[in-house]
Amino acid sequence: MTQSALSRAVADLEQELECVLLERNQRGVAPTRQGVALLNRARQILADVESLRAELLEERNEPVGRVRLAMPIGVRERLTRPLVRRLKQDYPNIRVDIADGNAHVNRAAVLEGLADIAVIHELERGLPLNYRRIYVDRLCLVGPGAAGLQMRKSLQLGSLADHPLLLIRAPNQIRWTVDLALRKLNAKMQPVMEVSSSLLLLDLVEDGHGYTVLPESLVSEAVQQRDISAARLGTLTVTWVAAWSKAKLLSDPVRIALQTLFAIA
Repeated sequence: MTQSALSRAVADLEQELECVLLERNQRGVAPTRQGVALLNRARQILADVESLRAELLEERNEPVGRVRLAMPIGVRERLTRPLVRRLKQDYPNIRVDIADGNAHVNRAAVLEGLADIAVIHELERGLPLNYRRIYVDRLCLVGPGAAGLQMRKSLQLGSLADHPLLLIRAPNQIRWTVDLALRKLNAKMQPVMEVSSSLLLLDLVEDGHGYTVLPESLVSEAVQQRDISAARLGTLTVTWVAAWSKAKLLSDPVRIALQTLFAIA
């Protein structure tokens, strides 16, 4: 659409709904509170319409429809790729859309109706979501390749205090687990850097800026491809859970995706 046509469409919508949807200022355009509410509800309505269309087509022999997954990067090899592979093989008429964000982004996606299923950390319970535990992931200390860390050797928790740490930004179950372990060791240390991306953490470790703590499911692949080394860190673990909305009935594609996810896990 041209800008003028888009402006007219927004103006018509504002007149119909009797409220201002966009605020215009020198920095550009931003949605008002009513605009955000309309956007979120419209996304849900469109998702419901698509779900209804799929339900009306269920007289066919095969499930038809879409499932939207919000999957963390750390479970890409263990869960995401096998899940997509099996769904596309067994249910070719189910469309699979995937967002691979961090746990905070995934949680927001399922809460706002932008995802049907999210994989998040168990720490994030207490929300209007259904949960089912998937698996427990060992945590590893990750350092540069020259550090010579070995996955078959488990380090003592006290080794955390011996290294400059680059940590994932809170709120995050990995960060919460590391902070708790440091408190138990009476180690009053602050990370030398905080970031929000596990892949960026791996980049920074590889560049020699320090050490980090990440799940084995992510690290086991990375040590084969990068100049880094890793070792399991005592008994530290994080738990992954599948989460989906309590407020929505599950369509057949979403139910099938959940069952397949649980089977793989």
